[in-house]
Amino acid sequence: MFARHDLIWLTPAGWSAQLAGLPDAAPAPVAGPHGAASTIVAGQPGAASEFVAGLPGTAHSVVALPTGAAAAVVAGVDRASSAAAVDAARDALLRWRDNDWPLIVRRREPDAPDDSVCAGLAAPPNAVTGAKLRLPLRVHAGHIARHEHPLPLWAALHAAPSAWQSAFAALAAAAEGQDMRVYGSFALQALTGLPYLRPSSDIDIAFYPQNAAQLDAGVTLLAAHAAHLPLDGEIIFPSGQAVSWKEWHATRDSSARVLVKAASAVHLRTPETLRAELESV
Repeated sequence: MFARHDLIWLTPAGWSAQLAGLPDAAPAPVAGPHGAASTIVAGQPGAASEFVAGLPGTAHSVVALPTGAAAAVVAGVDRASSAAAVDAARDALLRWRDNDWPLIVRRREPDAPDDSVCAGLAAPPNAVTGAKLRLPLRVHAGHIARHEHPLPLWAALHAAPSAWQSAFAALAAAAEGQDMRVYGSFALQALTGLPYLRPSSDIDIAFYPQNAAQLDAGVTLLAAHAAHLPLDGEIIFPSGQAVSWKEWHATRDSSARVLVKAASAVHLRTPETLRAELESV
């Protein structure tokens, strides 16, 4: 089963399929809302619609590419910028392929075929503008060569900035016996060696408790270490449903419902119903 934040490595055929899904050229702009120029890049119905290109001269460029690469609209950019966005997508895919870097499993789209996995490629922020390129992809399950859960804490330690090193090492040691992993910018920097982290970056922790005692101990541990590290992240229950550990900690003594992220939807549930998953283990 492929879950959010998991890592997948593509086969050569998988990379070829993603590259083949890119348009060859960008079309001319058409009239957009409020008089802005909007370029539509042909895509297939139902594909995802997030690709932040961060092109020169644009604060927020969203491109959509065909299913298998991404799907699309580029708002408020000219034809040259649209072509540059497609080039940026191609360059990113080639770089990931050539370095055998993984894609990240994301929330499943309702219309995704049963034999596909919704994944994403997230490039590091632009050093000047801070803009981030994001490619939402659909990958055929047969094009996945390897699949792993997010990085264990110890596997990311080498990528921690000096200001985090000792505190993160202490967290990793204290979490021994708990299934805690790291995802997001910190994990991507550890996996690729590229400069993802910024002064405002958080450390996203994926915590997989196996029983109610681990849940309580793990959340208490994260809250304690958050005094020394910018910790964020989720508790991921056996069903795959996820809750912010901070929200869980804040509502642990109340009857308030918490926001739950499932494989393909987001909804509210009471902590008791989620805790029941662990108490039955």
